[in-house]
Amino acid sequence: MIDEMEQIQRNVEDEKYSPSRKSLKGATSEQIREYHKQRIAGQKKFQTDLEIMFNLTKHPKRKKLFVIAWEMGHSNGFLEVSQYYQKFSELLS
Repeated sequence: MIDEMEQIQRNVEDEKYSPSRKSLKGATSEQIREYHKQRIAGQKKFQTDLEIMFNLTKHPKRKKLFVIAWEMGHSNGFLEVSQYYQKFSELLS
């Protein structure tokens, strides 16, 4: 489990889940739309990675678990969300 959490951390640091906001300075509306598409795709990838990591890909409550973890942690970043996800995933095991 430690290796997977380290991989999540590396992905966050490498901005694999979220494009840099720096790219929005002086951006056109088309570039802003593209940024939001990438951000949504990154969030879905993050959710999928967590489901795989915690072996919940087929669990019927996996989406609800992510929503709760996201609501509680997203203001502090992806790592915080993954920590909540990890804690609450124990309830589904």
